[in-house]
Amino acid sequence: MSLDEHTVTPETAGGITGALHAAKAGDTVIVAEGVYGRIWYDRDPPEGKPITLRAAKKKKWKAVIYGNGAPCIYGKGVSNLIIDGFQLVGGTEGVRLRDANNVTIRNCWIHHATRWGGIAGSGNSNVTIEDNLLGYNGSNPQFHHGIYIVGRDLTARRNIVRHSSGRGLNIQPTGGMNVIEQNVAFGHEVHRGLFVLASGDAVVLVRNNTVQRNAQAPMIDAKDQSVALVANNLLRTDWENRTGPEARIIQLAEDVITTSGFRNGARGNFLIREDTPARREGPPGPLQAARDFWQRPMATNDAGAFGYDPALPETLGYYQYPYPYSPGSGDPLHDQPDFWELLKAES
Repeated sequence: MSLDEHTVTPETAGGITGALHAAKAGDTVIVAEGVYGRIWYDRDPPEGKPITLRAAKKKKWKAVIYGNGAPCIYGKGVSNLIIDGFQLVGGTEGVRLRDANNVTIRNCWIHHATRWGGIAGSGNSNVTIEDNLLGYNGSNPQFHHGIYIVGRDLTARRNIVRHSSGRGLNIQPTGGMNVIEQNVAFGHEVHRGLFVLASGDAVVLVRNNTVQRNAQAPMIDAKDQSVALVANNLLRTDWENRTGPEARIIQLAEDVITTSGFRNGARGNFLIREDTPARREGPPGPLQAARDFWQRPMATNDAGAFGYDPALPETLGYYQYPYPYSPGSGDPLHDQPDFWELLKAES
């Protein structure tokens, strides 16, 4: 083992929190399979390369952080941190950030948080939230959401957010350049799947999101001198937007509004069929992301989070989209191969 890697097991003295506080810039804290208590991380930020906190390879989601009435991971005033590959369950939030800078949360499965959100926080900058599955988070339909993040220079991409008590994605940029792309939000029975509140001098790019089967239409509320740039989203209903006198919402490329053309939308499978209205001729346009949902080079010009791909299985249902909740249950539906695991490289 190299000097900049530290392995934590459930028996390690000081646990994950102790290892994080002892780590140097550029170090990696590897967490073995097991169940761990909540993490409180509030050290002075290290200079230079970020510290990486990740589940052991091939053990994604098997390192479980149980919040037990507090955030599973709480980062206060932290900088230069990557959180990668955990299952976060039973906290008030899965991850709560306060005044954090240069933090990435990726490849996590976050569920059954009881309060503000699966991922929540304010006063943050340069926060990236990518490739996570969030479901069944929150207990208040007004204040608790799947992702509830406030700050500047925010990125939320390739997340699947479903069945939150309030909104799916509640992203509130206050400045800088912000990107909300290739997310899937569905199954929110009270509120919107996607809500963007832009203020200050924020610029927000909102593109290639799939927003379906939510109680209310998606919304962008642009205030102050903020600008929202919108392109290629796949929506069930059109936007319900609000714009302040000095703010702008600019439609750079048409969204597609449809409830049809999915492999099995009733069971939460929003992969698109060949006959979908979301399909578009030609190579990827200049407003498409450079890479697709599985981080392969973008090959289509289609709307929504998923480009059409005939190689993807036709039979995937709710529990395989994208991770099975109960593998090994004996139910054939649960035990089928998971297309996310087949097509997306391990982190």
